[in-house]
Amino acid sequence: MTTFDHSLKQILEKSKLTNHGILEGNLPTIERGLNQIDIQSKYFSEKNNEPKSDSASDERDARVHYFLAQGGVDTQALIKELGTIHLGASTEHRQPILDTDIEGYFERKHTQTIMDLIQDGREQISNDTKGAVKKDIDSTWTNINIELSSKLTETRKFNVSMAKIDPSRIVGTGVWQN
Repeated sequence: MTTFDHSLKQILEKSKLTNHGILEGNLPTIERGLNQIDIQSKYFSEKNNEPKSDSASDERDARVHYFLAQGGVDTQALIKELGTIHLGASTEHRQPILDTDIEGYFERKHTQTIMDLIQDGREQISNDTKGAVKKDIDSTWTNINIELSSKLTETRKFNVSMAKIDPSRIVGTGVWQN
């Protein structure tokens, strides 16, 4: 076992001991519904916006600083960090956002996907049909061309011996008869 593994085991044991001390005093669970959380947040928001008397506020602040200092908390740094949190009225964002219709989105996406598949299928069928028709037309024209070429060559082979020639219509071509 390496020293690295040994130090990790020590850290793990210390962590378990620390957690064991915290978990022994199990904290009670708080179960609140959304309505109760909403009511309490409005209550605290209104309470925070109320004007406070300076002497009561200062006395409370002093006790809080003293208590936190006893626990080893740097109150000045904590005040700076907590000062960035807005505790004012934030009721404008509490209404549900109506444009987050997830089921409608999925239904539209499903419908669009089906439409895209149908369109792709139609285009493929159309392209395949056009290709088959072009191939069929080319084949037909090739066959017609071959057939016409063969008939044309047959008509060019005119057999003179088989033709009926009328000798009276033949004009002499310079042959002298005695």
